[in-house]
Amino acid sequence: MVSVKHTHICACTICYSETLELLSILVVIVPIPYMPKSSVPFHLLQEQQHQVCTRSFIFPFLIRGGKPTPFFTCLLAFIFCTYNGYLQGRSLSNYVEYPSNWLTDPRFILGVIAWISGLAINIHSDHILRNLRKPGETGYKIPRGGMFEYVTGANYFGEVVEWFGFALACCTIQSAAFAISTLLILALRSYKHHEWYHKRFENYPYNRKILIPYLF
Repeated sequence: MVSVKHTHICACTICYSETLELLSILVVIVPIPYMPKSSVPFHLLQEQQHQVCTRSFIFPFLIRGGKPTPFFTCLLAFIFCTYNGYLQGRSLSNYVEYPSNWLTDPRFILGVIAWISGLAINIHSDHILRNLRKPGETGYKIPRGGMFEYVTGANYFGEVVEWFGFALACCTIQSAAFAISTLLILALRSYKHHEWYHKRFENYPYNRKILIPYLF
């Protein structure tokens, strides 16, 4: 019963914060008095909305177990997601201007490839984490397989790649700020997870990095 309660807390925390981000994006692109003629911003916004929708309405309900989230952490998540959604949506739908050939520009193409690659890593890593314990099992296990062979925060690494790809495809100050913020936040979380694993498991792979393969 306790684990179910914790699962609901984790699911609601993620669902509410990401849903606020989605709504804040829609708020600035639904009233279209300044609709840009180029379709490029909307291709870019579709990338962000795909990830936000997945995090809002699918991922939270796949979580098995979890830990309660402090109220202050929830509050910070709500503020960050709401502001970031508004910032990205506002900049792409109202201010940024792209040349007509931007969809074939190497920066856009490489950015989309990085975004898709990061999304795949993120989904696969989350799948590994969700299936560490079989039904009825308790306790903690070392994640293995995929990018977990290289870094402790494999799911976080996927998200970092994803949003740096988004930033490259957008080439805006706002998207770059989001990518850098994501890197800093997830680097700290990965570091804490890395320390925890080393303290709990004597056989934790010594050559496994924290967040970025071979580097950090």
